[in-house]
Amino acid sequence: MKSLILLLVAVLICSGLASAAIVAATDDAYIRADSPETVYNEYQLITWTDYGTATGHSYLKFPMAGLPSFSQLQSATLNMYVWDVAGYLETVNVHRATDDSWSETLINWNNAPVINDLIASKNVGSYYTWGAPKWVSFDLLASGVWDYDSDRSDGYVTLTIKTAQNGDDAHHFYSKEENVAGDFAPYLEVLTIPEPTMMTLLVLGALIAPKRKLAGRR
Repeated sequence: MKSLILLLVAVLICSGLASAAIVAATDDAYIRADSPETVYNEYQLITWTDYGTATGHSYLKFPMAGLPSFSQLQSATLNMYVWDVAGYLETVNVHRATDDSWSETLINWNNAPVINDLIASKNVGSYYTWGAPKWVSFDLLASGVWDYDSDRSDGYVTLTIKTAQNGDDAHHFYSKEENVAGDFAPYLEVLTIPEPTMMTLLVLGALIAPKRKLAGRR
């Protein structure tokens, strides 16, 4: 038991604890079907449907260069501050778009990237259940759909947030431009576990070797 404890301590000391990378969005904006040529890169990001006619959703772009590989990943979450909710629907979806060439100063309904894989969902709450303004986190790895290393290789990931169903509903989130009463900008949080170092392997070898010699004498 004592040796096991020493082994665990050695691993923690030599490998290091899990570390978190906070990634801010470089671009964010929302688009509206009823104003297809208008650019909305203001203080808020909106996802809403109006009986299936006037719809809208938001785009966020995050830099991925320099982040650890998927093999080192423990978790990855999209964190957004919801400050208002209208209607009955509670679920907000996060999709991935494959085109990262858009800009928040130019994006509109007509030129927005095509929405692709559904990678996360969250019960944010309806008008009757959401409570008060708060942070919500979307688990980007739970579905197993996101090709993290592909986005890491090309340098960016584009995420789209939209209401899960049609209905007279809206969810309002703060964008990166909202810093008046505090920092409510959306961000990615990537938690990683460092790969074992050479020192870790040497220490483990030093701890295991005596046990093997002892076992050989029995």
